[in-house]
Amino acid sequence: GWAIANVSDASFVTIRGLVFEGTVEHQAASGFPGIRLENTSDVIIEDCEIRQTGGSGISMGGNHARVTIRRNQIHHT
Repeated sequence: GWAIANVSDASFVTIRGLVFEGTVEHQAASGFPGIRLENTSDVIIEDCEIRQTGGSGISMGGNHARVTIRRNQIHHT
């Protein structure tokens, strides 16, 4: 699916200290997440800001193992 950042079929990924900000188009589109995870393992998302995405802040589909999401600011989604 569409997202600002897609992580698909991946392991041992760290996303730290980044800002994910949507555009006017993101805000108008329904269901447009900031970060989308699809079939991942050993993922850390921490200390990020996700804003104005028009959908969920973080979306997960498929199978996952050991995903850690902590200390993020998610707003205006």
